[in-house]
Amino acid sequence: LALGEVYPKDFMRIFRRELVMGLALGLALGLMAYFRVILQDNNLILACIVSAALMATLLTANLAGALIPLVLRKLKLDPALTAGPFIATIIDAVGITIYFQIAIVLLKVF
Repeated sequence: LALGEVYPKDFMRIFRRELVMGLALGLALGLMAYFRVILQDNNLILACIVSAALMATLLTANLAGALIPLVLRKLKLDPALTAGPFIATIIDAVGITIYFQIAIVLLKVF
């Protein structure tokens, strides 16, 4: 974006690319987290909660990190506003919300 190589018209192309990358990262790290919890605590419910929350948070973070600057540019705002702490704070808050929502749902099921 800073180099002028990405434009808001590329939204869907970037969305698809980041969606695939977020799913791949989420799946890989989610599986690692799942097996770590299983090996450490032997707790299937906790392993499912942690791995699902990690997958969802990584997917959300990947999409937000790529798409929020594009949206700001489309709105004629400086995309640099979303750099660093701003995106990190948003993703932290969303990640905690995702974790607790998944925990609530899975604990009701199990």
